[in-house]
Amino acid sequence: MPKVANEVYITDPNQREGWDFEVVQRRFPMPEEFGGGPSPMFGNYRSDTGQFLGGVSEQYGLVQNSTLLDRAEEAFAKRNMIPSDRQICISEGGKRMKAVYDFKNEVIQLPTVGEELGFRLMVTNSFDRSLRVSFALGFLRLVCTNGMQTLEKELDMLKKHSKSLDIDSLLTDSALDKAMARFTDAGAVYGNLAKLGITQDQGVYALQNQANTGLISEKVREGMNSVWNNPREDGADGSVGDGRNLYQL
Repeated sequence: MPKVANEVYITDPNQREGWDFEVVQRRFPMPEEFGGGPSPMFGNYRSDTGQFLGGVSEQYGLVQNSTLLDRAEEAFAKRNMIPSDRQICISEGGKRMKAVYDFKNEVIQLPTVGEELGFRLMVTNSFDRSLRVSFALGFLRLVCTNGMQTLEKELDMLKKHSKSLDIDSLLTDSALDKAMARFTDAGAVYGNLAKLGITQDQGVYALQNQANTGLISEKVREGMNSVWNNPREDGADGSVGDGRNLYQL
């Protein structure tokens, strides 16, 4: 995850300080000019520092960071899955939390392009309504450590903060098993794509066709086209050998 000024990163797997803080809700008062009394809006505050994190409605369901991450790590432990890396990002003093678990021992070989795909799980939460509660499966390209998230929407386990949100029903044993199965299936798909050779011009045409049909914007096409026309010599963009293929595209 790229670092910016207002973000704190915790990489020690045993450290809870910095991300495991309690957030409490307090009801806002209604201004006297509007009748006074209790408001239908609440404020989310850190109990350790008193910092205001965001205003929410009474329908908002508060979810603690520890509830999400402890649930994820319990699910890993059941399968004897040990993360090779864990990075937790806390931004804006605690308003948002993003965690990334990498499992470099859970890999899929792509011999056609000389790469490996590792398993990655991403977890998000927020107290200012900027992020939903989510567990998402991703792929880690071990050749360059750039995250490559799968396009299958059903692998994103994402919910709004609501009073009825049940975390145990969000990241279930069956959901994680399904994610691992999809991980294996997607590796086979990418392997097959790597076997389908295309020319440089066919790649340019394919990108233009996606822009013409509205799948991507023209600005995005221009950026992708620039990368496609200037493959990296170190192969970190999937460009291996003299030929080009659909996996690279």
